[in-house]
Amino acid sequence: MKKSPYTSLLLWLLVAWQHRKPLLKAMSIGLLLGLFIALSIPQEYEVVVATAAESIAIPDDEGLEGLDLSNSLSRAKRYDALKPSLYPEIFSSTSFLITLFDLPVQTTDCPPDSTLTLRDYLENHLHRPWWEYPASVVSDLVTPPASPFAEGLPVLSAKDADIVDLLRERITIIPDRERRVTTFTCRMQDPLVAATVLDSLSRRIQAYITEYRTRKEREELASAKRLQEEARKSYYRAQEVQAAFEDRNRDLSLTNARKELVKLRVKTNFAREEYVRATLLVHAAETQVVRVRPVFAVIEPATTPIRPSSPSKMKYMAAFALLGVVVGYARIGFFKIKKRK
Repeated sequence: MKKSPYTSLLLWLLVAWQHRKPLLKAMSIGLLLGLFIALSIPQEYEVVVATAAESIAIPDDEGLEGLDLSNSLSRAKRYDALKPSLYPEIFSSTSFLITLFDLPVQTTDCPPDSTLTLRDYLENHLHRPWWEYPASVVSDLVTPPASPFAEGLPVLSAKDADIVDLLRERITIIPDRERRVTTFTCRMQDPLVAATVLDSLSRRIQAYITEYRTRKEREELASAKRLQEEARKSYYRAQEVQAAFEDRNRDLSLTNARKELVKLRVKTNFAREEYVRATLLVHAAETQVVRVRPVFAVIEPATTPIRPSSPSKMKYMAAFALLGVVVGYARIGFFKIKKRK
């Protein structure tokens, strides 16, 4: 006859009551061990920043009719290769994370006028659990020295590679396609450092995307400004030539002088029109740079956390207490089987 779940549960409770002293002892040992492990793990603070994904569609040009912008402005640009889904891969790359090494940070326990770089903080001010120190000593002993043939090549040292890996572990970027929201998370052992790093990271990401999205338009704006400067010089030069001719020929009774003056005025007017057209192109290019520049809506800004996010002492204590009970049950069953033999 098959036992019901209630019968099995009653049997387990009966066994637990009969052996309550060793089980309580095992659970107490698990609680103390869990507390010891939790106290050995350094506290970490988590900062979260949420930004709304900007639109990648560019509106039609307005107010630019009558201008030939085929080589100066981009109208057909509707989609961009730099999508929010690619942000984690782009900003977890080694080339981007290295730019954070020189970021000035300040810890909560240092004087107000003293700062250190993020690399120095990650390399010299991070605390580790005691069981990681033997492993790090062994890793330092077995790490091969840098190759002399790598000089001049973009090869990271072992310490720099470790710092890059630390940043990858502590900085997370999660894009949400449905909500069109990108969440940036940073975990550090110091709350002020975590807030500083994430605030700088979000600003650098915005600058990176803005530079990427407006690169072509800014190049076209610079080209339009060069044309404007050339047109301005031509216009001013034509004015000077016309003014000098009029000063030399105040008596305009001669037919040839009048004809030459008409030619100079035509050239001056043409140079003026070219200058006006170049100025309009510059205004149009400036407008286009503003239009394609992405707008970031910060839903949740970076704030300095007050309470640590990890480790949770209660979770560690509960987990090890449960482990102690399981070990105690296994020990009771082992001794029962041994007695039967």
